[in-house]
Amino acid sequence: MPKFSVIIPALNEERYIGLTLKSIARQTFKDLETIVVVDDRTQDATAEVAEREGAKVIFCSKHTVSDGRHMGAMHAKGEILVFTDADTLVPPDFLEKIEWEFRNDNVVALSGLAIPYDAPLIGKIEYFVWSLGRCVLNRLGMFFPPGYFTVVRRDAYFKAGGYVGVEMPYKISLDGKDGIFGLELARRIKGKTVYRLDVAVFPSSRRMHKLGFLKFNLYYAYILNHLFPSVKLFEKLAQFKERIK
Repeated sequence: MPKFSVIIPALNEERYIGLTLKSIARQTFKDLETIVVVDDRTQDATAEVAEREGAKVIFCSKHTVSDGRHMGAMHAKGEILVFTDADTLVPPDFLEKIEWEFRNDNVVALSGLAIPYDAPLIGKIEYFVWSLGRCVLNRLGMFFPPGYFTVVRRDAYFKAGGYVGVEMPYKISLDGKDGIFGLELARRIKGKTVYRLDVAVFPSSRRMHKLGFLKFNLYYAYILNHLFPSVKLFEKLAQFKERIK
């Protein structure tokens, strides 16, 4: 049984996923498996690229990121689940640092710094501020990790209900359960959640480039509603995620 299962949901990601998988293959900690969950609507060579890079490929007929992540968890054999995205790069010592943290049996989940590798300076600063904010929230008992950097013990993941076992605070058609899952995990599972600003991942900022800085921030305004569901203004802001495709 491997120590880590790295789980990556993917839909039409042939352009990005090869570099992501190469960064995982360069890990100094080698006891891992990589699972790519391909949405069955995919029309490009995502699955072929993933198989060529040595990943286990699973096809998913349910069409949300949360369903893909959960299916990956269902097939995972690792003691610790590492959820990331198809356009996110990790440094060679990424799993080595995480493994050291999980030697503490009280640790149930971990996240950390995210700096987009292709963003303008203002985008890099914004992601850093968000990471700092998530770190502060974790110290206040609110574990709110991004989907591209969520690490959790396998048994804790299923005890907390997984991504499919949590509900959004409001109804929208687009998925966005990563932070909600983290909040529920901290609430339901006894143990320590860790947020390390010295452990980083490097996602793509392609959505920021596509939408522009203002629309990008409106798109992710739903995060404020997740954190503060009783604030009506944040509930209204959350609806921008529905409008901006």
